[in-house]
Parts: sequence; C-alpha cells; structure tokens
Amino acid sequence: MHQIDALLDRVRQDPMQHPVVYREVRRAIPRTFPYGILYRIDGVDILVFAVVDLRRDPSTWQERGGGQ
Repeated sequence: MHQIDALLDRVRQDPMQHPVVYREVRRAIPRTFPYGILYRIDGVDILVFAVVDLRRDPSTWQERGGGQ
C-alpha cells in the first residue's frame, strides 16, 4: 500500500497533473501497481471515490457515483 499512499500524496500536491478520463473524473496510475485512483476536484477538495484494479472492467467505477 506504500505505492497508493505515495500516489495519493502526488494527487494532493498537484491534482491537475492526471488526465480526465470521464467527464470531470481524473485517474492517477502508479508505475508498478495494477491499481488506479479515481478522483474529482470539487473546489478546493479532492474527492477520491475509488481505488480500482485496472485489469477489470473500467465501467465498474462509474457505478460508485464518479460519473456524476
């Protein structure tokens, strides 16, 4: 989980650095870990709503409210 913690730190430092993948949802991907962090910027807040296994169906995270 160290890689996820490090990735969350990078998201906190510069949330705009990661690409938008669906509407306003951004995805941060670590270099050597098969999980990604899906988040949305809401004013000054960063709303993380999923840490997903990127090998699975990518539409599953949209059911968590990230596509709104």
